[in-house]
Amino acid sequence: MSDDIYEFTFSDGTVLNNIKEFGSGYRVEDGGIAEESFEARLSSVTITKNGEEYMHLENCILSYIYEDENGGTVFSIRPMTYVENRLADIQSKVDLLSMVQGMGE
Repeated sequence: MSDDIYEFTFSDGTVLNNIKEFGSGYRVEDGGIAEESFEARLSSVTITKNGEEYMHLENCILSYIYEDENGGTVFSIRPMTYVENRLADIQSKVDLLSMVQGMGE
């Protein structure tokens, strides 16, 4: 396992720091991170590795999140696929049409 330290900066400016790689995801030692912490913050994510910008992701989703046996939080985020992006776009248009239709009644 790597000793690299990561920091995640989300679209609203929220920062998660002192994160380590853990399998195919990341782990925060002190835990306490809930799924709600990621809601509406994944449109843009900048990941810093050892103090240097490592990766910038757009339109992400939370793949998984769980508390491990030692009380840490393990999570993974990834960019949405083309199909997921299209479905989200279609859903937002359906929601808008429903809202507009509801106003006319």
